[in-house]
Amino acid sequence: MTDATAAPAAAQGSGDVAYDYVGLVMQRTPEGEAVGRVCSQTPGVEVITNTTFLDVRAKDRLIVNFDAVGEELGSDMDGYVLQEHMTTHYGRMAMTDDSFILVADPLELIELIDSES
Repeated sequence: MTDATAAPAAAQGSGDVAYDYVGLVMQRTPEGEAVGRVCSQTPGVEVITNTTFLDVRAKDRLIVNFDAVGEELGSDMDGYVLQEHMTTHYGRMAMTDDSFILVADPLELIELIDSES
């Protein structure tokens, strides 16, 4: 996890670059910290630590696996618990029984949901 306040490079451009980052902002609770630790182990995922929240972001896609977070946390994690500790998200969201999914491309979201069924 890193401490930073800068926006992703795509957001700093002149406006002609697509903003293709997705992410979620988690409270600094045990549940939010567990999400941050698990997600930080995924290549391409950046966890920015602030005083009261974590910004978990990735380029194009972010998938939070509930079993992995629950194992890290030491108690059950599901979509309802995640949403209780999430303050916001950016990207197109879907939730399955196993994971919380954010993608930048809505067509990819349809494909991911179809593959989960």
